[in-house]
Amino acid sequence: MSDFPTLPPGLLGVLSLGATTGLVGMVFALVLCLVQRRWSEALWAVAPLVALLATIEAGLRNPTAHGAWSAAALVLILRNAVFLRESRQIASIVAAAGVSVSVGAALVLFR
Repeated sequence: MSDFPTLPPGLLGVLSLGATTGLVGMVFALVLCLVQRRWSEALWAVAPLVALLATIEAGLRNPTAHGAWSAAALVLILRNAVFLRESRQIASIVAAAGVSVSVGAALVLFR
């Protein structure tokens, strides 16, 4: 059997777990939108993922823009948690909770 990787200790582990939960929730909401053929909701579901890619890029090239893109992604995630319905909303709420925890941990760690 192979060994499972462990989370980093302390707040870095909390950040990692929250971010992973958020990403899984966002991807699950997107897949549900696509499977249920809710195309306009699928566009809203993919928007935070695109904003998170921009956040990563900003972190590499322009660290001052990293915070703005993070805030934009969080707003889009929260928007989906409020406006998507049924199982898509549940996945978006899980995503919002995970990302909120990871942003909070990042603020404590890196401020």
